[in-house]
Amino acid sequence: MVDLFDNMSTLIGLSYRAGFMDKQGNIPSLDRALISDSIATMGAGLIGTPTSTAILESAVGIEAGARTGLCALFLAGFFALTLFVAPLLTLVPAFATACVLIIVGYMMLQGTASRINFSDITTGLPCFLTIFMMPFTFNIATGLAFGVISFVLLKLLAGKKEEITLTMAVLAVVFVGILISH
Repeated sequence: MVDLFDNMSTLIGLSYRAGFMDKQGNIPSLDRALISDSIATMGAGLIGTPTSTAILESAVGIEAGARTGLCALFLAGFFALTLFVAPLLTLVPAFATACVLIIVGYMMLQGTASRINFSDITTGLPCFLTIFMMPFTFNIATGLAFGVISFVLLKLLAGKKEEITLTMAVLAVVFVGILISH
């Protein structure tokens, strides 16, 4: 579930940035992207790598103008080559890669954050909490949990329960359970 949320948020941000999202916010061929990510997730489990890298590196290609997938194939080949030097890569401290992750996050927010309705506190505050809590908790899923829970609570408190979908309500309950169990 965590991997699904990680990759869906990345996929939405990158699809918008690449111009693949239509005016209604739909992503054509979303099913193929999710199948591709599922295969990458299973492959990551087999070789012991993090699953969130399946889509994140695409931000660099998108920013450079890539749209066909050829860039991703070259990147996959280069990642495969790094398997042989992985022990050497542990010598690179985590703070050396932090700046790249900040740039990737910036690129993902460029198009999507401007579409958030911050004039409505019941929508804007949960989005803010989601964005804010991800880096402070070092966990995308925890950031999403704060966003979903606050969205449902604020909509209920504002008397806008018709705007809460069943999925959001169930996710809020699940996230409350997860946060309490930690």
